Amino acid sequence: MGLRSKTRPYLISKVAYGQVEALYPLLYSQVFKVADPAHQPAFVYIGRREDEYVGFVAAYAHNLETVYIQYAGMLPEFQGYPALPFFKQAFEAIHEEYRFILTVIENTNVRALKGAMTFGFRVIGIRMATDGSLMVELLKEKTCPS
Repeated sequence: MGLRSKTRPYLISKVAYGQVEALYPLLYSQVFKVADPAHQPAFVYIGRREDEYVGFVAAYAHNLETVYIQYAGMLPEFQGYPALPFFKQAFEAIHEEYRFILTVIENTNVRALKGAMTFGFRVIGIRMATDGSLMVELLKEKTCPS
């Protein structure tokens, strides 16, 4: 599935992890500057501009109405302002299939927390990760067009 229009500068494609098993770890390590071979999401929303990869949203279905975002990020050359339309489009693509988007963000990642709240996520809880970091749990509900 791919979405593109004149107002959408990115092509967002949802692909099963098995289809990007070689590509995803490369994107992940470029965004987070570390490799995590154990991380294997169920599917990945990959953003491209023409033939360039720009970012991704890795997730799994939490239930029939909810997707859980495990990791998301932009490649270094697309971070900053270009990230806003990418994430807006990615969330729109996710909402075509799911009513809710659930995720957690570390409490010290103020930039990501502000960004999530800008896109309509709301805080629904906090929890302690196994490494002792404090995670803020966020939920975004699909809004009906008015």
